[in-house]
Amino acid sequence: MADSRPLVWELIRGGYEVIATLEQSAEDFETNGRGYMLDAIIPDEHADAAQRGEWDEFGFTYTADDGGYYLVQYYRKLDAGGD
Repeated sequence: MADSRPLVWELIRGGYEVIATLEQSAEDFETNGRGYMLDAIIPDEHADAAQRGEWDEFGFTYTADDGGYYLVQYYRKLDAGGD
């Protein structure tokens, strides 16, 4: 059975400061993938810089025009019971 827990998306500035969080259902992820969630969490003013970003083992990384380093990561939300 597929994992039905939702995914949590975070936009992190400078490696430690979470500046945005979104949640995506497991069903939506199965159907639509990660592309539009990436577009949804990255601020409009970073759109051009994000075009130069790339996926690595941590998530999607890019450097904004102001020199700031950003990471978009996603992970399965823990069950309420902590599992």
